Amino acid sequence: MEILKKDITIDKKIGKEISQVLVEGDIIVPDTKPDIDTVLEANASAYIDSKDIVNDRITFKGNLDINVLFIAKGENKPVYNMQTTYPINDFINMENIDKNMTVFTTCNITNLDYKLINDRKVSFRAILDVSTEVLAKENIEAVSTIDGLSEKQMKVTNINVNKVACTKFDRFNIKDDIEISSSRPNIKEILDISFNIANKDVRTQQEKINISGDIRACVLYKSDEEDSIITYFEQDIPFNGSIEVEGATDDMIGDVYLDIQEKNVQILEDVDGEPRLIGLDIYVGCNIKVSYEDEMDILEDAYALDKKITIEKNMQSYPMLVCKNKNQASIKEVVKLEENCPPILQVLKVSGKPVLDNVEILEDKILAEGVIECKILYITNSDEYPMYCFNTVVPYTQAIDAKGSKPEMVKTDINVCLEHIGVNMLSDKDVEIRCAVNFDAVVTKDKDLSFITDVAFEEVDEAFLNGIASMIIYVVQPGDTLWNLAKKFNTTVDDIVELNDIENPDLIYPGQKLLILKKVC
Repeated sequence: MEILKKDITIDKKIGKEISQVLVEGDIIVPDTKPDIDTVLEANASAYIDSKDIVNDRITFKGNLDINVLFIAKGENKPVYNMQTTYPINDFINMENIDKNMTVFTTCNITNLDYKLINDRKVSFRAILDVSTEVLAKENIEAVSTIDGLSEKQMKVTNINVNKVACTKFDRFNIKDDIEISSSRPNIKEILDISFNIANKDVRTQQEKINISGDIRACVLYKSDEEDSIITYFEQDIPFNGSIEVEGATDDMIGDVYLDIQEKNVQILEDVDGEPRLIGLDIYVGCNIKVSYEDEMDILEDAYALDKKITIEKNMQSYPMLVCKNKNQASIKEVVKLEENCPPILQVLKVSGKPVLDNVEILEDKILAEGVIECKILYITNSDEYPMYCFNTVVPYTQAIDAKGSKPEMVKTDINVCLEHIGVNMLSDKDVEIRCAVNFDAVVTKDKDLSFITDVAFEEVDEAFLNGIASMIIYVVQPGDTLWNLAKKFNTTVDDIVELNDIENPDLIYPGQKLLILKKVC
């Protein structure tokens, strides 16, 4: 008899860590802008654009961009903004890692505090959650079959292994102009502009991945008219492109995490020489992982009637995809302003950030709970506070279908994305917030399996054979199979089936009595 082997590659999760990074500093008002009377709001975005593994340590670098909106001192209390960029440079310790492993890193701002130090300086303190996952490929030389041994004396198991085919980090550039509608005034100064990715669609093809969607630009600007009207609008900029990904095929699953990295914005003149265009030059970062289900047969056990077989095994845990599902929820909430907030005259804009607080895995279902942190910027009817920003939260609970999930055996990664947010003014103290939230869930489970790495053959032990009864009436126990009984009593499945007139070899039940005869070659 001869053993035949094949190489099996599995993706092992070496570790996953979340590190909190503190970035703090001061923002100084430019000389061209007046003193601060009141800070309205501070918005920030963060991204990681480089990472490396050095000596059991993952180092990463990126940037934190902050925009501060403030009311200036003066009779009319005009609104201005100031911007700054601070570097992110930190590391995460993780044992048993090396440069050949794959690293996935995401960055999320969990908290942003600011404080007015004086009329020319604002201090800030940002806390970032940097999540890092490390995967490594492990090669196993496993026995696939034993040539010369009856197939019915080999126990073969079919497994589905979730494998990472390829990973890549890339960026693509979007250059476009936004032309404001004729109903809006000319642009004097952009006070705030943020970008969200909406309607994302990912499709894998041969050696590439297609990514399409919209860059949603949210623009707050000051007009060039005498009363400096402040205007807000949103506009979608479609994008559609391909990124070369070696190893990708049509039937694979593409997971792509997109984040806005660099952005350059400038006011341009239209054909009539009027400042009515916004020129955009945006770089979008793409963390790409392409995976697939690899179905294979592996040898789990074997026995011979005339030989003693000694089996060496390598126990491994491999990831198995349970399900992947996308779900969108519509969330509405009526919010009342706090007593100390001035009444609303006109809502300018509402922005939101989804936060996932708790995930509960149920039978065939995932329960996601959290809040949407909302900011409502509005014009008031107060001379003391001509503009005001009200912060509130909108809770959500969403059930996501996850066929095959079980509380005790699955893991899930949920990406929560705010697709759209809008507001209806109900009164000068009440508004209705409407949100469309996307939930992208991937459910996996770790499955343990023993791979046979070597098989040794020896002459049959006479004492072992003599210790097995020549004939036995066996009462089937829970978990018994005919194959296991045939191995235990040195016979074959066919002999047990024929001797007991069993119609279906896969169907025996506890308490059933079987006549089993030892077979000696």
